Amino acid sequence: MSELVLLRGAPGSGKSTFAAVLARQRFAHIEADHWMVNDRYEYEFNPNLLKYCHAQCLERAKVVLARGRDVVVANTFTRLWELEPYLQLGFRTTVLKLEGTFPNVHGVPQEKVQSMRDRYEPH
Repeated sequence: MSELVLLRGAPGSGKSTFAAVLARQRFAHIEADHWMVNDRYEYEFNPNLLKYCHAQCLERAKVVLARGRDVVVANTFTRLWELEPYLQLGFRTTVLKLEGTFPNVHGVPQEKVQSMRDRYEPH
């Protein structure tokens, strides 16, 4: 049976870096940010696309897991309700919180990063 790993944490916590390490082993690496791109396929944050990006991330995870592949999803998942759709997929799931303090690659302002840390709900 496929395995699902959910990586949680604020921007700059090391989620994408750790997911890339797992992807070199056997996991398909999926993030909502993969759909947050402009017409030149460059990352460009657009708050109007958040719902769409997260829906695409979940749908892609479902498809890949159903095909028998292991998946790592690296999203902030600060609230428990954000984890729920993944936990309900029925696959063996591991949830990890990353707490690094690296520079975030998406240019999220430090005050926004801190507010995400402050609203974090433990799993």
